[in-house]
Amino acid sequence: MLLDFWATWCGPCRRELPTVAKLHKELATKGLAVVAVNVGEPAETVNAFLKKNNYALPVWLDVNTEVSAKYGASSIPTLVVIDKAGTVSAYKVGVHDEAALRGLIEAAGVK
Repeated sequence: MLLDFWATWCGPCRRELPTVAKLHKELATKGLAVVAVNVGEPAETVNAFLKKNNYALPVWLDVNTEVSAKYGASSIPTLVVIDKAGTVSAYKVGVHDEAALRGLIEAAGVK
């Protein structure tokens, strides 16, 4: 599983989100679950952003930042990769390119 903590106002998040959406589309059939966890924004803002940018991936709204706190995502973007055993196998803050994300996902057992 790949959790991507982000917000619509976050420039680095906006740069990384297209790659996250691409990996979701490509690797869902290989067992990768991707969830874009929006931090602190109302549904209307998030839905308008997703529609405007034509993103099709699961999104959780973490309005009260409870999920972010649970995973220690105190800044965004933060990526959390969880392996098939349910263990956090990677925790990365900041923007990462597609090759780096693929490496993290492969290390978690999705190829």
